[in-house]
Amino acid sequence: MFVATLLANPARADLDRTAVESLRDAWGGGVAQWLSPGIAAEFMVNSIPENRWDVWAGLQGIGVDLVVQP
Repeated sequence: MFVATLLANPARADLDRTAVESLRDAWGGGVAQWLSPGIAAEFMVNSIPENRWDVWAGLQGIGVDLVVQP
């Protein structure tokens, strides 16, 4: 199992619930846990998604970081 974590700049706190849930659904992830509303959320995935770098690049464009870790 791996954890996908999405992080936004705390000064903006603009991490959107829809973005988190859409990515979770696309990757077949578990329940999204909000670590800090608007700033950080995570969900479990069974394996590292093949498109993680494409998703990472897209999220960077809107100021959100993505980490997939064991």
